[in-house]
Amino acid sequence: MGGLSVSIIVACHNEAATIRRKLDNCLALASADPVEILIVDDHSTDETVVIVSEYLGTHQPLPVGRTVRLLTNRHASGKNGALSTAFEEAQGSLYLVTDADIALGEDVLARARAYFEADARIGALCLSPCIASGNPAIEARYADGYEAFNRRLKMLQSRLDSLPILHGQAMFLRASLNIAPHNELPADDVDFAFQVRLQNSRARYVADLPFYEEIAREDGRVFWQKVRRAKAVMRSFWQYRRVLFNPRYGLFGLVCFPLDFALYFILAPMVLVASLMAAAELVVWHGVLGGGIVLTGLLVLLLAPPLRRVALYLIILLVSQGSLLLERRPRIRWNPQRGHEG
Repeated sequence: MGGLSVSIIVACHNEAATIRRKLDNCLALASADPVEILIVDDHSTDETVVIVSEYLGTHQPLPVGRTVRLLTNRHASGKNGALSTAFEEAQGSLYLVTDADIALGEDVLARARAYFEADARIGALCLSPCIASGNPAIEARYADGYEAFNRRLKMLQSRLDSLPILHGQAMFLRASLNIAPHNELPADDVDFAFQVRLQNSRARYVADLPFYEEIAREDGRVFWQKVRRAKAVMRSFWQYRRVLFNPRYGLFGLVCFPLDFALYFILAPMVLVASLMAAAELVVWHGVLGGGIVLTGLLVLLLAPPLRRVALYLIILLVSQGSLLLERRPRIRWNPQRGHEG
């Protein structure tokens, strides 16, 4: 196989605070093959476009084999529209879709190329998050708990067949698959993972290809970010529900997708119902006072890690499902901004 040129795609909306650092990071990535960097502005109202234009004017000439282009989203507003614009313009044989606020390791392009060259079945690579925050409690709760569980699940699914969810912050796609965003699906990393698998290619998780992300210091803000993310995944999963238990897609349809589908749609309500039934049984057998004492002891136990992290995961899913149900009822309007800022 010849060289695999890379198109690095960065969709931007009001990224003035991070775009210089992102350009520095992209230009510093080591690669023996041509690399183009496509910055796609999604109708920013801050200084993103001005900063990119000034950056390009002051960083000439660019390193050999590197080009940078500033594009404007010419489709519907949002990340999907910006990615559609980039995919129409990209010239690389691999696409690296990456967010403006994360950093990539210097050797990520060369190491990703090795994976694609070693296995022609690979259509996408999911990079591994390294999360930092100025709040140690946030890091322990979300990085060591929430993300550690996701990492183990992705490793299992990758070994069995293919991933139902990539990481939207940093993912590689093989250009020859002609992946195209669907505007009705809010989670592009779910959409792309399914498009890859439905073309009989595989989406792999690679633990040794990290990206570096700093999350908010405020507990409430991170919580609501996770809720919004879970809602997007649920909507996208529902659109691909035809794949569930479909033997046509091998272990992906029979095991990998059902695992994630059950986690997002079934696990939390099942635990809630079981908890309510257990509480009722305690009251019946031990009386109100005795049941209250036992329940208090159980709640104290749940506040201790790692059970606290499991409880947090379930709460995120329950809140996400409740929000989706309210949004589908015309007489109840859910305010998506409520509580997002902590």
